[in-house]
Amino acid sequence: PVAGQRAQVVGPNGADMVFEIPFEITGPTLATSFVVRENPYNPDHGAVEFRYLPTDPAGVQFRVYTLDGQEVYEREFPATISTGAGDPFVGVTWDGRNNAGDLVRNGVYLVVLTGLKTQEQARLKLAVIR
Repeated sequence: PVAGQRAQVVGPNGADMVFEIPFEITGPTLATSFVVRENPYNPDHGAVEFRYLPTDPAGVQFRVYTLDGQEVYEREFPATISTGAGDPFVGVTWDGRNNAGDLVRNGVYLVVLTGLKTQEQARLKLAVIR
């Protein structure tokens, strides 16, 4: 579809009806493409993978918070990490450990992905159950 394009529809009596509806074509955003592969997540089974479509040329900051707002993990990832040939998604992993290297407790965590240049944010909740 193209912005301003007309769509022809045949009505119930066979008469042509023309609709013109304005719309805007937009690409994917960090927020709409951010997903987690395993939720709930058990850190005893290895790292969990998060995937997103890169929209920031500088990369992203990946942070994990408790629901009361305490940061438990933070790391920056460059925009060049790839999940494989022909795959437009970028993958980042987390092993369920906090910044001190200890496994986090069972519970629900808020995961925030922020573009380093654009400051665009994506958020999701992750349940950790061991």
